Amino acid sequence: MKPQATGCPCKEIMNKVLIVSYFFPPLGGGAVARIYSFVKYLPRLGWQPTVLTVREDWYRMPIQDSSLKVSNSLKVVRTGSWEPKGQISRIIRANPLGAAETSLWFARILRGILKMILELVVIPDEQVLWIPFALKEGLKLLSRNKIVAVLITTPPHSVWILGYLLKKIGRIPLVIDVRDDWVGNPLFRPKYAYRILIERVVERRVVHSSDAIICATEESYVLFREKYPDCPFTKFQWIPNGYDPEEYIESFRNRENTDRKSNEKLRLIYAGGLPKGRTPEYFFRALKELRHKLQDDNYLEIEFCGFMRNEFQQMIYDMNIEDLVKITGFVPRSECIQRMIRADVGVVIIPFEEGSMSAIPGKIYEYMACDRFILCLADKDSAVANFVRQENIGIVASPHDVEDIMNALKHILDMFRHKTLTRRFSENLKLRFNRMRHSEQLSDLLLHVVNQ
Repeated sequence: MKPQATGCPCKEIMNKVLIVSYFFPPLGGGAVARIYSFVKYLPRLGWQPTVLTVREDWYRMPIQDSSLKVSNSLKVVRTGSWEPKGQISRIIRANPLGAAETSLWFARILRGILKMILELVVIPDEQVLWIPFALKEGLKLLSRNKIVAVLITTPPHSVWILGYLLKKIGRIPLVIDVRDDWVGNPLFRPKYAYRILIERVVERRVVHSSDAIICATEESYVLFREKYPDCPFTKFQWIPNGYDPEEYIESFRNRENTDRKSNEKLRLIYAGGLPKGRTPEYFFRALKELRHKLQDDNYLEIEFCGFMRNEFQQMIYDMNIEDLVKITGFVPRSECIQRMIRADVGVVIIPFEEGSMSAIPGKIYEYMACDRFILCLADKDSAVANFVRQENIGIVASPHDVEDIMNALKHILDMFRHKTLTRRFSENLKLRFNRMRHSEQLSDLLLHVVNQ
């Protein structure tokens, strides 16, 4: 029997979909927000998801978020992996959060050797060592649960291979949700030429075998169509990132409580972490220069709501701006939203090396949901910069240009002092990035691929 749309959770007929997501709650952070919303809303649209993921003890940076609740009726299957963990993992990964590195010479040598082995052999990433466990469990789920489609979400990009194997062996439609582009993305460019060749071949094979590719940005959608002109253009779909409206309902109700007093500082917030390659150094320099020009120690403050490496914390003290910069560390998602509501400006930092030509970070849409003006530090021709300008939701400055950032801050400060910074984004704009609506698009796409 063909799957059918029910459109209502009260219907007894539920189409079953296997969702493969390496990152999943209780892990917090940006990697889980999109799939978390899909899993939340699909049952209301006639789909019964089963989530296949890894056990929590294999997550690289275990960020527990107690505010991310999943339904008791949701089946979540967690497997083991052959990925390195424990002491070996800590040596290889060498302080992802900025912890002090070991001074032992043999530990440094061991780290270099192990990293080189991984870079040479483990393609495209360490999570390829999860595939044997996930494939075995995934095929078991397909055979026993009358699942009609598989949805995978990447990165990690090893999941592309897992999805391909599930489709070929399980003979089932495959939909790939691409949060970040793979081949051609500077963020994931390998050191060795032979790896680039292998990854191109693998991506091409999986793209041609899949039934649909979902892109998170319009730029990514265009790039996929240009890379694979021999594929039907209908194979590529665009479902943008966004925000979950139900997370903001209480905040909207209490909007009047967020009005600011005239003598308060301009408050900025950076929500999220600062992974390798993303640096606030030039932003800090701009803060220091602006303070010197204004001769004012009481004009603004910025809160970094997420993990910050030790080297960046040291920069704050070296530049003598510790009274302007507040570091709260990781907080649960619900609390982070409240902090965004209380701020005036949301800050985004995304260098070119992070694939910014096709990537738009999810926090952009969450700042929009909170009606926060956006300071976007990104390449002027990047996807996120174009979005901010086109939608008139903030100001763009180069992430490595201190003068440009300082001028942007001064412009925002002038707007704040003249009470022209406060704004309410249109409901039509917000509707376009409503994850409830995006889940409806996903539901329609899943129905299409299983009925074609």
